[in-house]
Amino acid sequence: RRAGWGLGGAGLAASYLAVLCAVLLEGAAAQPCAAGLYDATGGGDPMLTGCVKCSPGWASEQGSTVCTQVLTGEVRNKLDDMVFGGMWPEFRVAVGDTLTVKLSTSHVASGREGEPKPHLKAAESWGLPGYATLCGSNAHGAECTDGGAPETWGLLEFAPRPDQQGEEYSTCGEATISAVIGWVVQPLLVCLKISVVQVTPMFGNSSVLPEYSTFSSDFQFVGAVGCMMEIPLQISPSSCSAPGCTISPTGNASQCSTSCGNAASLMPSVVGQLPRGAKLHRRMLNSSESSLLMAAGDLSEYWAITWTPELHSSSQVPYTVCVSAGGAGLAQRCWDVTVEKCRHCVRPGETLASIAAQHNADWMQLYFANPTLPSRNPQVVSPGYNLRLGVLYEVQSGEYLEQIAEKFLVEADNVLSENADLWAESTIEYAPKAPGRSTQLDIAFSASRGLSAGETLTLTLSELAAPDWQGETAMDCETVGTSMHYGPFSKPHIKACSQGLSAPGESCGPGGWGECNYDGEGTIACNVKQCAGGSHPKLGAARWMGGTKKLTIDVVSSIAKSEMVRFVVPRTAGLIYPSRGHPEAKARAVFPVPMKVNVKEGLVPFEMCVVLPVCDPGLSCLYGTDCKISRAVK
Repeated sequence: RRAGWGLGGAGLAASYLAVLCAVLLEGAAAQPCAAGLYDATGGGDPMLTGCVKCSPGWASEQGSTVCTQVLTGEVRNKLDDMVFGGMWPEFRVAVGDTLTVKLSTSHVASGREGEPKPHLKAAESWGLPGYATLCGSNAHGAECTDGGAPETWGLLEFAPRPDQQGEEYSTCGEATISAVIGWVVQPLLVCLKISVVQVTPMFGNSSVLPEYSTFSSDFQFVGAVGCMMEIPLQISPSSCSAPGCTISPTGNASQCSTSCGNAASLMPSVVGQLPRGAKLHRRMLNSSESSLLMAAGDLSEYWAITWTPELHSSSQVPYTVCVSAGGAGLAQRCWDVTVEKCRHCVRPGETLASIAAQHNADWMQLYFANPTLPSRNPQVVSPGYNLRLGVLYEVQSGEYLEQIAEKFLVEADNVLSENADLWAESTIEYAPKAPGRSTQLDIAFSASRGLSAGETLTLTLSELAAPDWQGETAMDCETVGTSMHYGPFSKPHIKACSQGLSAPGESCGPGGWGECNYDGEGTIACNVKQCAGGSHPKLGAARWMGGTKKLTIDVVSSIAKSEMVRFVVPRTAGLIYPSRGHPEAKARAVFPVPMKVNVKEGLVPFEMCVVLPVCDPGLSCLYGTDCKISRAVK
């Protein structure tokens, strides 16, 4: 039970040194060993001679040749005090679980009275894993106080974080006991090994979710405006190969498992963003479903993404929906979700008339476009019926919105409303909101389809007034600079600021913006604040056309579908806040009509939904089908 310097070369060197000292001293009296060592010469172990240490947890009297065990230690289970065997018991724990074990130490009765209770703390030489605590502290100097003589124990708790997956740790508690006069006690280490298992959840299609979800494959879902879609999500734990036991959150380490992960580690999270109105939620299983899964030993977590597409959410280009699990996003799964164009899923209580009103149409248009309606009564439409709204028209090269609208004898705004991938709702903030003064526009929108460099977006801002302008957009105007404008601005005979006519602090004249002020040479001019936020990475030049009150912005770098874009039109554009009332806080950002769009299969012809008028002379089409209209026919 002795260990230390008496092994290998070190032991031989100590022996030679002892012999040499004996010869040199020629029988002189032996010198006492230094503190913490004892003289093993002549002891029970012939390999140990000279001054050596006792084993950890053992002690000797000064000058004695005998070590005596004074401390014991072990790793136990928190709940039932079951002892884990071995010098370094091994444990595994997954992210989301908490490893909780007891490090215990006791002194061994030596016949001496008043022996103190052992001290226990984290061993400085080994330390603790990050986010682990011993006796409530992650510092090696904090002592444990639980237990009564002759025992001291403390809880080692470890709840690993996602970035610790795959790591292995060796950690120890250090037990000591107050020195008894004449005795030297070696500290005892109570140690264990911890493996943070790599949790890689597995995705599968749920067999217990309802079957009314419409999907063509495991990764593609198709729905329509009006009715709820549900994407089933089943997340199963992966198998474990790490040694030891998986510790449950209650700390009952006597229950070992062959799977890794629990409800916390299997919880999914959204990657990116969901379509507006969509939700990720845990599915509530009924009692029969729960019993079935329990009987099968199914440890999976069951979630779902539900979405009821609203008006203007249909698109030829599918939405991409992704979720990950495992905390660190080790597992990920994505689906393509397409909301059919020119379709409306009938909700309870809806009629052809109420649906037609949402699309600026007449109920007869819908009645004739759906010859397969279950009932001949136009006021009776079964909930869930996938109603056809009009026809899908394949755009030809060079065609634009107004031209297509004229071909079908409908208003351009009506065609635009039925094709949400041609526009996006934008929000606008104005600063300052000073009537009759130039204002800055802070505009944000989420792209309803992918935009390529070279395309444009156009906003109609009918409440604003200003002469034609061309300039650059900016990311923001958090920082501003100033410049002096000396006029004239819009018209040669109108002075922005005039000496003797304008006072410092007054607003610049018509066609100008900012405040009148003196420059460094005493000349009065218009002092203009300008954006200093730098050029925009996605958008380039902006143009304001005063006659049509349209703001057009060039796209200089591709914008992905659903990407949020924010830009600023500075006050230098001279857009004037209305003298009365308040401008709209929302406006449509209209995109050009593409000839082709990029879907998973590649570039495909762009199809526009057109809600047709009631058949009039001169209109030739076939109702009840997604017909292709001849270019020669209006």
